Amino acid sequence: MEQLNGGVGAGAQTFRLAKGVRFRRENFGGLMFQRPVAVIYGLTSSACRTLELCDGTRDVESVVTQMSDEYRVSKELVAEHVNAFLGELRARGFVELTAQ
Repeated sequence: MEQLNGGVGAGAQTFRLAKGVRFRRENFGGLMFQRPVAVIYGLTSSACRTLELCDGTRDVESVVTQMSDEYRVSKELVAEHVNAFLGELRARGFVELTAQ
């Protein structure tokens, strides 16, 4: 799995959903799907929050800081999970880097 630019402190990368990818919250967490191939993924609540924060305006460090504060978990642990999640989503074409 790809590691994104070092996690906490690296922070210059911003992400957003890739073209054709949709995301919506549900009672159990959320759904993310990709058109036109109709691939659907169920998401946990924390995965949903990560995607909500990856709106193309916040860098990875800001996402990590926000989630660390909200979930009351260390930045290092959050960075590890956020970097792994975004790396996997990027490799599958679900998220993309925004223009710097």
